Parts: sequence; structure tokens; C-alpha cells
Amino acid sequence: MFGTISAEHVQQFDGQLDGLDVNGLCMACACCSTLIVSNNMLPYLVRHYECRTSVFDTMSVEQACSTLSYNDDQPAVIKYIIYENNDNETLFEGDNCILFRSRIEYGKPRQWLENNVVDTVVEAVRKEEVRERNGTNWFFPCITYESYKEVSSFKVYYDDHVQKFAVTSDLEACEKIYIPIHHYGRRHFLLAVLKVPNQTCLWFDPMWSDEGYSLTDEEILPVLLEGLDNCVPGIKTKPFFPTFEEVIQKNAPRQPNGWDCGIYVMNFLRDLPDDNGKQSGKIVVNVTERDHEKFSQALRIECLLWVLFHEANKKRDGLLLEAKRLQNKLMDSDNNSDEKEARG
Repeated sequence: MFGTISAEHVQQFDGQLDGLDVNGLCMACACCSTLIVSNNMLPYLVRHYECRTSVFDTMSVEQACSTLSYNDDQPAVIKYIIYENNDNETLFEGDNCILFRSRIEYGKPRQWLENNVVDTVVEAVRKEEVRERNGTNWFFPCITYESYKEVSSFKVYYDDHVQKFAVTSDLEACEKIYIPIHHYGRRHFLLAVLKVPNQTCLWFDPMWSDEGYSLTDEEILPVLLEGLDNCVPGIKTKPFFPTFEEVIQKNAPRQPNGWDCGIYVMNFLRDLPDDNGKQSGKIVVNVTERDHEKFSQALRIECLLWVLFHEANKKRDGLLLEAKRLQNKLMDSDNNSDEKEARG
């Protein structure tokens, strides 16, 4: 995730890391992404000494992962991701998408997420949906807007990607369709929620404001709805989707910066609102600009851990086994070093 760390890195910091274990977890400088070391801490935004600031803060694994059932396996997996350097290793494998170690770098501070990172969450929540509600809600993989702004292109997207997610063809039984959208030109992720029975398109836009500003506009929705009319089986009367009314979800959590829209969309999918628009609040929360500087990276790491430990991940057991193997290796190395030091 952040690469291999050595003892030399610790010497770059003005005495702030004295006494911390070099085998601890890594942190990345918010300015230049230089790696530093912290003992039993999760990576998040940190200021680097050589960037002429010495702001240094810490957050325990328990704090950052408070929404998970905390156990010792989580820091072990994070440490494994940091220490090993096989970029081609598959960390997540679902029925329809995979995530290589090399793509985990997008969990670093201020980094832009890729579509396939969002798709791992889509696959996980889709698996839960099929198990708990037999697929009454559909989850599409992430769409890059520029790739389907022509209806004909949308048909290619649907044939190549959506059908692989094994969406049921029974449109009459469908309640909602969740479609994450990446507007590459605007560098923004947002989510379309199509409420089929009442024919409404609900937009979750993390950049929406009380003044009505939103990155959703008239160019996206018509192509999306017309494309669905041409692709989704089971439509008896057309036009169907193009008649949907557009609504902005105003009470949804909003990102307080310019780079976390993707993680907010992913967490929104994990904490879907009820019919009254209310969420459980266990994952997605509104935070202030000041708070988010501290918790931005923790949000990303928490989501990554959730995906890696999810039942949808076929690599979960093997990943945990390798993580424990590395943990034991590091412990043995530490013990041998202590014995040598004791013998003088």
C-alpha cells in the first residue's frame, strides 16, 4: 500500500518518533507522501518534517475502525499490505471484479479512487442484497460518464459489465437500482438511485450544498435513463425509465473537501437509507473540515478493511493466513534481536 519502510526514514523526523517500533505501521506525509513509522497506528494525514512542518498526530486502530468488530487480525492485514511488495497479488477477488495490491495505493491521502475500487464495495453489498432480500435491489458497477454519453456506448457497457453482476431480469420485482457514476471530466463520483415503483431518480451527490449547487445536470440523466430503456429486460411499456423524476437527496452526508467523493459514495452504499431517507449513521457521518483532515485516511482504511474481510472476498482466508505468517515472522525477528542484544 505505502511501500517498504526502513529505520532510516525514522531519522528524518525531529525526534517525534523516539521509542516507536520500526516494525510498526506506516503513515504518509500529507504534503509529499513520504513514509514514516508509527507503532500500532493506522495511516492517515501527517505532516512531514522536511516539508517544514512538524504536525504529528496519532489515532489507534480501535478509533479508526470503531465501526468494525475490532480484532487483532485487522492491524495484521494492514501490516501485511505495507510490508509485502508483490504488486500483482490479488487482495480482493469477487465473482465479477478483482483488486490488485498495486491499486491499493489509491487509499493514500488525497488520492483519486478508481472505478474498480468502487466496484469491490458494489460487489460486497450486492452479495448481501441477494442473501438478505433475494435481489430486490440491483447494484450496477461504476460507470465513467464519458464512456457512455452516447446511448449506443451505454449498451456496450451494459452487455460487458452489468450482466456479469448477475442482475435478475425481473424488473417488476425490483425496488431500487444503485448506479455509481464517475464524471471523469469533473473529477467527481456521485450515485444515482432509481426508485422503480414510484419512478424517481434520486441523486446522492457528496458535493451538494444548501445553495442548490450540484454536479448533477441535464446531460447525465437522459442518457442514463434512455440507455436503461434499451438494455434492461422486462420492460413492458416504453418509454419507462425516461419518465423518471429527478430528485436530489439533500440530507445525505457531504464531503468537506475536494478528494473524498469516492469514499463517500462507497460508504453511502454500505449504509443505505430507509424509505424515509434515514441512515444508521454507523459508517457515513457528516464531519467538519477540521475533523476530516484527521479522519479522511481513517475512512479509507476502514472501508478497505471492510472490503478485504467481507464474505464476498474469495481471497479473505488466504490473505489472513499470509498476514499472520508475516506477523509471526516479524515477532520472531524481534525476539532474536532482543536475545542478541541481551548477550551483548
